[in-house]
Amino acid sequence: MLLVHGWGGDGREWSPHAEALAGHARVIVPDLRGHGRSEVPEEGNTPAETVDDLSALLDTLDPGPVTAVGHSMGGQVVNLLAVRHPHLVRSVVALDPAHGTEVEAIPARLADYRATGARAAAAFVAAAFGHTAPPGLRTAHLRTMLGTPGHVIAQSCAGSTPTRARSASARSARRTCAAAPRPRSRSGPRRRRQPGSAAP
Repeated sequence: MLLVHGWGGDGREWSPHAEALAGHARVIVPDLRGHGRSEVPEEGNTPAETVDDLSALLDTLDPGPVTAVGHSMGGQVVNLLAVRHPHLVRSVVALDPAHGTEVEAIPARLADYRATGARAAAAFVAAAFGHTAPPGLRTAHLRTMLGTPGHVIAQSCAGSTPTRARSASARSARRTCAAAPRPRSRSGPRRRRQPGSAAP
């Protein structure tokens, strides 16, 4: 089973699920490129490039066709993984994949993400948590989002949006992310093995 986190998150968000599933299935929990402990390229931090990373990871680990589960941007990633690499995917579970939602608001949000990176993204995400969210979940996700480099936030969001929203954003905002941390060297996801899961 492949568990793919969402925009501005990392594999730790799946920890309770991975631990619960580890006794029943081999569980693979990567940090997507630019997120968590994976490498941070200057360009290419989009769902499409992430799919290529995951394909390479699965080819290396050779778990057989996986049940690919993704949340938010991760839902888009697992859908695309199944389309591009059907031999790697047995089934898909896409949780709130945000395919084209709130299209009219996207250009302005992308401009904010390019200007202020994770700060603007954190403000948007904070509003997504209702009063019934488990204690600590909102804070944990915001801390992870704020630790994601600004250029990754902007590129990941731009790569997740419909073409017409990206075109409008390109016309209205040509700014780059301010004060983004220097990227690390190479791209590609790292897999975290949860306690109790089988070694590769």
